[in-house]
Amino acid sequence: MYFPHGNHWAMAKYIHEYPNWTDFSWQDKALNAVFGEVRLMQGEILGQMNVWGF
Repeated sequence: MYFPHGNHWAMAKYIHEYPNWTDFSWQDKALNAVFGEVRLMQGEILGQMNVWGF
């Protein structure tokens, strides 16, 4: 896959091609908010499936 980079097109790198790729961090609060929303949607879908007899 290629993407525009300045005045030329560059090939996308796989994550393992970056130096120190295992040294990463994340924002707990942002992820927890998203996971909470996803978990709620998952529960709603499972509830609807239960009503339909799955």
